[in-house]
Amino acid sequence: MKAFFPRVLTAIALLTIFLFLFSYPPPLVTALSVVAILLYVIFFEWQKIISFKNRFFLPATIVYLILPAALIAYMCADHSYRMLIFVMVLLIFANDTGGYVIGSLLGKHKLAPRISPKKTWEGFFGGYLFTLTMLFLIFYFSKSQYSLPFLFLFSFSVSAIATTGDLFESFLKRNVGIKDSGSILPGHGGLLDRFDSFLAVIFLFFALRHYLLKIFNI
Repeated sequence: MKAFFPRVLTAIALLTIFLFLFSYPPPLVTALSVVAILLYVIFFEWQKIISFKNRFFLPATIVYLILPAALIAYMCADHSYRMLIFVMVLLIFANDTGGYVIGSLLGKHKLAPRISPKKTWEGFFGGYLFTLTMLFLIFYFSKSQYSLPFLFLFSFSVSAIATTGDLFESFLKRNVGIKDSGSILPGHGGLLDRFDSFLAVIFLFFALRHYLLKIFNI
């Protein structure tokens, strides 16, 4: 828990930046910001995991980084979709926070010890509980109509996909013997360490975007 406060402060700062980025600037500015983050990740973090000289570098980069970033940039062009991305950000931050706090305090049963020794089942369900709570609050304050099955199923889907994205990046890093993709974010590591969940969950939000606009009353 010694990194708890740096993680919290960094998370709050990132959340504030995202709130601004997906609310106020013109779509082009937001899209260019996404591209700038993508380029930084590719040249300063991703190449630590898979070398430029690796024959799989290009296809892996397209599928794992460029495609999700393109979906985000596409959704940034529409104000309603921007709000969906911000909802996604809130849910993932809730999941990560719950997973870290509950896992640190109560974690005993390893989730995937060979891939990420610190992740536990307690942390996973803690993340799910935080995600469920955040989703309920979003529905409550947006005065949206929702069903309990959707509330439980969608929050579980977000938690499961986010955790899978996190574990996949941990698997890639373990293969090359590194702990973090970078050190730009205190308490978190690199940008890729922070956004690995986003790269996976964006596919869920993009696939359900029309339905989610109605659900969230956007």
